[in-house]
Formats: sequence, structure tokens, C-alpha cells
Amino acid sequence: MVTEGKLKVPFRKIKSASLFGHQIFLEGICMLYRVHNTTLQPTHHFNIVFSIFTVAAILILMSFTQTSASELKLSLSAGDGNQIAGFRLYYKSDSNNTLYDGTGIDQGPSPLNISADSSSETQNAVITLTGLKDETNYSFIASAYDANGKESALSNEVSYTTPAPEPVVYHITCSSNGNGAITPAGNTDVVEGESVTYSIAADPSYVIDDVQIDGTSIGAVGSYTFADVSENHTISASFSPVVQTQPSLPDETDSDIAKIWLEAEDGSYAFPMVGADDSDASNGAYMWVPNGQGNFWGPSEKAGRLEISFEVSVPGYYAIWGRVKSISSQDNSFFVSVDDSEAFAWHTMVSQEQAWTWNVVGAASPQYAMDATGAKTFWLEAGTHTIALAQREDGTQIDRILICNDLYYVPQQMGEQPEIDLPKIWMEAEDGIYRYPMVVAADTNASSEAYVWVPNGQGNFWGPSEEAGMVEIPFEVPVSGDYIVWGRIMASSSQDDSFFLSIDDNEDIAWHALNKNDETWTWNLLGAKLGSDGIWESSGAKVFWLEAGPHTMFVSQREDGTKLDKILVTKDLQYVPQQLGETSESMFPKIWLEAEEGVSNLPMTAAADANASAGEYMWVPNGSGNFWSPSNEAGRLELQFDVPVAGDYIIWGRIGSKNTNDNSFFIAVDGEDALTWSTVPGGESWTWNLLGAQPASDGVIDTSEAQLYWFEKGSHQITIFQREDGTKIDRILVTSDLGYDPQEEK
Repeated sequence: MVTEGKLKVPFRKIKSASLFGHQIFLEGICMLYRVHNTTLQPTHHFNIVFSIFTVAAILILMSFTQTSASELKLSLSAGDGNQIAGFRLYYKSDSNNTLYDGTGIDQGPSPLNISADSSSETQNAVITLTGLKDETNYSFIASAYDANGKESALSNEVSYTTPAPEPVVYHITCSSNGNGAITPAGNTDVVEGESVTYSIAADPSYVIDDVQIDGTSIGAVGSYTFADVSENHTISASFSPVVQTQPSLPDETDSDIAKIWLEAEDGSYAFPMVGADDSDASNGAYMWVPNGQGNFWGPSEKAGRLEISFEVSVPGYYAIWGRVKSISSQDNSFFVSVDDSEAFAWHTMVSQEQAWTWNVVGAASPQYAMDATGAKTFWLEAGTHTIALAQREDGTQIDRILICNDLYYVPQQMGEQPEIDLPKIWMEAEDGIYRYPMVVAADTNASSEAYVWVPNGQGNFWGPSEEAGMVEIPFEVPVSGDYIVWGRIMASSSQDDSFFLSIDDNEDIAWHALNKNDETWTWNLLGAKLGSDGIWESSGAKVFWLEAGPHTMFVSQREDGTKLDKILVTKDLQYVPQQLGETSESMFPKIWLEAEEGVSNLPMTAAADANASAGEYMWVPNGSGNFWSPSNEAGRLELQFDVPVAGDYIIWGRIGSKNTNDNSFFIAVDGEDALTWSTVPGGESWTWNLLGAQPASDGVIDTSEAQLYWFEKGSHQITIFQREDGTKIDRILVTSDLGYDPQEEK
């Protein structure tokens, strides 16, 4: 009824609708009205400003059917007996909190006009909504309208949240021929875009033979990553037995048996491989990757690593032993490799007593860890090699390593104790390169009858200075370690008793020597004091850590008048030099070669001469012809030699040249282009000739014109070719002493 222009609109319960199997009830408005407002809000009472017409009760029913993640099928019904032309469907999403003015659905923005099915007694409509966003809450309300456009009030709200999209999953199929494992095992499901890494490891006594990805070989790798997966894949691995070569064994009684003992803590290492103390270890220390750092089932740059270099003097097959502590089956393996060989898993024996045990690399299984006959063998040439141990299972401990060519030998206890190498490097001060006013002077009481000093009157320097005199002495350290420095010094007063000394790039140290107020040479230990008993207190000595290899010592002027004869650099911290010291190896070596000891081919041949240095010489006899360029048909002489210290070298030859038709060779070094060596005719006499230089009018050879060769430490070769027949060569000198004249050699 109408009262004061207002219409009270009663509400009725509408039919129930099924939503995904659940009963829901929607409150509907049972009267149609024409809407003049553009914003529709559900309300119980309305101000009526338009004409009212009477129709039978209209019920709006809504039900949903999900067709896909982005689609929704919606059914609406007005109930029986109502002549409805259609429906208007209003919607909103979470981004629209108040108004039903949603957008983004393929069918258009809110509201959507939906025609009713007039053929049915129950006025209804069906619409499939598409283009809905994933994981979004949508809210819907609806109204009905008749053929004249009159519209009912709104239903209550029904909400629906679209589900998350189903992830795309791909499958990786894993297989092997046994005798090894691929981790993770079995078939693996991987969500699109994700990655998965597989580790491949062979069983003891087996090696990885091949790994195939999707049927294509990628070689014997220890791991593989499928990155950003976008399709199905397969991975397969094959393993093969380790082939054990039965090498010939050295005679146990001869000197060819080699045992190379290595302390693990003496190697170079990368974190998390670290050192630790243990009084039961052979040297009180061992190396390991502490528990908690993780395991690696294939070699990795992130793994802890230990590398130890060693020298092999006898080529042959070698077994490798390790003194290892493995307290459980989760702490009993490394990866091991030698030089550039592929790393493989070394499984060690678990000790229930948590004791150190010797394990041979490559045993058939950990329980045979001490069976030397089942060891993996390595062929090692004479020379320098490197063994590397890498983290596989954290907690595995390594104390000591033995590399041995006696394949029947089994180490016991802590192993043998090798002779301690405590090198002594003796240097003559006058063999160095000096800067004025540091000069060389003679003294018959000096070790080589010469010494270096800055003469009195040149002044003192209380700090290092570029104006100070200095001697620079290169030297070679064979073994890394702590070294001390001794000097044979003459300090005649307290104003003539000090130098500055440094090694490599280290800071200069003031070296105060013992002054005896007389002309006496004494041995002084750098940094130490002389005790009341007249013995140097080595505990106070300056200690230098020196890596194996070349180094340079600099001794510079502090107080003029201080004299330096000889220097000792030694790893033996208890050694005290006496008298002249031991014979030093000059840093400017002289390498003497007898021509007849080389390898020659005709017409180069040996001949006798009582005036030759060893009674023989080499030549191409007259009449054999001349060659004006090197030729394979020419006579040739090859001489091998070893250089102990890298540097610039010159070559002298003791040559017999009767005349200008018999006075030249071709000479080549280490396969380089050959040079012409024209010598000075000496008639029937032997004369020394310097390659590249000619004597002046006074007979003195200018060494500044000499041909220089840079030789690295190691083996080299000189080749002399026939140029003019009749030229004789007796002896050759290769030296880095550029001022030396072999004619002075007695």
C-alpha cells in the first residue's frame, strides 16, 4: 500500500540454489520498479518517484559452475509465473570495494544484459563469463526486467574466488646400468621454469663411463643441471670397472724404489679445507673439512681443496696411500686427482676406534683399504707433479700421504720419517750486482779473496736511501719454509758495523754486526744477540718465510767501512757456520762443455790433439765443402746442458781457425734460428771466441757486443752446424757472468 508517497517493499525468501554442491539462499525483492538512479544499492525501502505496476512475485536465483580457471557459468531464474524479458548482472572484484562497476571480463563491464529464455515456463538465463583473473574474488548481484523495461530490486550478493592456475609440470626420467648412482634417483617432477641438479658417482672400483642427456652423450661428468625446465627430459649414466694395469715392479733391493712422504698440512689449501691439531698425527697436525660444511657428490669449485706438489726422480707406476681418520660412513671420502687427471671418489675405511689408518687409493672397497695389490696405479714421469684432495664428505681427516712405486709396500704406524731437507744456500757477496759507492775489494782472508763494502768517508745512512751503496744478490730456495740469514762480516769499530738488509719486497732491517776492533772476519746472525758464552742466541734471529723458487737479497749502506764477505741463507735454525763456511754455488754459473761429448753426424767428427782441453776436438775435415746457410746435409754437433739459475747467458768457444777460410760455424740454441759464428784465425793455436763479439786492436774482447740468450732454469741444447770445413771446436762455456774471460781460467 501507498502511504505518503512511499512504498514499503516486503522481502520474501527465494528458492535455494546449488553452488558446487552446497545449498545457498538468496534474499530477493518481490516487486519490480523502474530505476532512475545510476548507482544501484540494495535497500529495504525506496522513495518511489516513478509509476508502479503490479506483477506476480519475481524470484532471482543464481548458481555457478566452474568450467576452467578463467571461466564461470552462471544461471539466473526469476521463478514461475513472471513474464521476464531478461536480467541485469552487476559485478565487482576486490579492487572495487564499494560499487558494482567491475571491468575486465570478456563479456564487458558491469552491468551485463542477459536475455531470458522465453521458451521455458521458468523464466531463466544462462551466461558463461570468461576472462576472469586467477586468484581473484568476484561478487555478483542481479535484477530482472520486463518487456517494458521495468526493473526489479537487486538480489543479495553472491561471491566466488577464482582458483590459482594449475602449475605446468614436466618429468625427468633417470636411469643407469648399475655400479653407480644418480642423485636424485628415480623419476622427478619439475615445475615449469625451475631447475634441478643431478650428481653422478661411481661405486668403488668403477668409474663413470658416459652420461647422456635426452639420448645425447655429454661425457663422463660428475654432475648435470637441467636449468629453466620447459619440457620432459631423460638422464642416464653408465659405469665401467677400473682397469688395473699390472706394471712391472722395481727390484726391492735396488735404488729405484721411491717413497715420497708428504705432510698434508704442508700443502696449499682452499676454504673450508683447514688445518687442525692432533697429537696422534704424524707431525701433530692434519687437514680436513669440518663437519657441517656439507657434502659434494661431484667435483665442485665451491668444495674445500688441498694441493701438494712433489718430485718424482724415478719414472714408473706409483700407488698412493693416505693416513686417514674416518669416524663414520658419512665421513669417509675425498675426491682425488693427480696432475690434470679426472678426479674420482676415494672411499676410506671407517675406524670404530676413531684411530688413524693407512688407506690405499683405489681399493676395491673400504674394507680392502690396506690391500696394496688392489691399488689404483698412476704412471708418473720424472719431474714435478701435484696431488689434489677435494671435499666430498665433510669430517674426513687426512694426516699424511705416501706416493710409492713399491706396490707391495704397506705403511705402518706414522710411516717412515724422511730425511729432513734443511738446505744451506751460500752466496759470495762479490757475485752480486752492486751500486756505487758499494764496491768490490780484495782480501786473501775472504772466502774467495774478495768482499764488498762502502769505503770509509762515503758517509752513513740512518734509513734506506736510493743514494746509498747496495749489493743485490739473487738466490734460489729449493724448499718452502722458515729461513735465517748469516753474514761473514768485518766490523773494525762501532762506527763501521752495520748494513740494511731486505729480501724481496720486505722491509729493510738494520743489521748490527759484532765489532772486534780488529781486522777479523766473524759470522753474524741477523737479528740475534751474542750470548755471554760467546754463542749466538738463535731464538732472537730474524726469520723469513720463503717460498720455493727465486728470491733477491738487498744489502745496502748504513755505516761506511762495514765489510761483507759471504752470506748463508739456511732452513737449519740450529746451524752455526764456521771459518770460511762451505763452498758456495755462484749465482753466475759457468757451464763447461767438451765438444767431443756431444752427439754428431758426418762429416762432423772427432780428432785428437794433445793441446785440446781433454785431448780431443770436433771438426769437419778440409775438403768436405762449405755451406753458406744451415743444411740437413751439413755436419752437425748437438750438446745438451742444464742451467741452474734463470738469467741472461753468453757463449764462449775454444776454437782452432788456421785462416779466414776455416773460421766459422752456424750455431743455434733450443731450436731457434741459426746464427753465423765467425771466429778469429789463430793459426795453429787454440783461442777463446765470444759469440757475437770481436776482439779490439789490443786483443781484448768487448763483452758488451756479445749475443745474449735468456735461459730458464732447466735443460737446453746448443747445435753447431758446418759452415766452413776445417774449423775446429774444442770446448764451450755457457755463463751468466758477462764480465768473465775464460782465458783466465786455470
